[in-house]
Amino acid sequence: MQDVGGEHRLKNADGCTLSTLQRAGAIAPIPGSMPGVDDQAPTDQTATVHYLNLVVGDSQLGARDFAVSGPPTSFPLALGEARQQRVEFAAVDFTYADAETGKRFHTVVAARLMTRPGGQLSVTMTCPEAAYDAARPAVERLLVIPT
Repeated sequence: MQDVGGEHRLKNADGCTLSTLQRAGAIAPIPGSMPGVDDQAPTDQTATVHYLNLVVGDSQLGARDFAVSGPPTSFPLALGEARQQRVEFAAVDFTYADAETGKRFHTVVAARLMTRPGGQLSVTMTCPEAAYDAARPAVERLLVIPT
């Protein structure tokens, strides 16, 4: 699938799916903010972590034996073909079994939400657990191409 609403999706013979997403627009306030305390517009970091937490929560539906490797970690991706600079993403990875089939999967999600001017870049790769380690370098070699 190419450029459907800013999303691209590729699937390989091992059953891995790689999706990238680029979206422009305002980043909504984070639900549950306390008025007068933390009701400010989110920073890039808080918006990114909030998004990753939503992805993890949504991914648990229809899954069993769900395990997250830990809190989001730094995941820099190269900027441009010269790879002279990096864009800081945050990433989380998790494993789970499909609740219906029992088949095990491993997923990594890296994201960068930018509150001003408003945009999102994210990449998700999901593989059968046995294929994940061989496929992971594909995510690490991705580039952010400025327009």
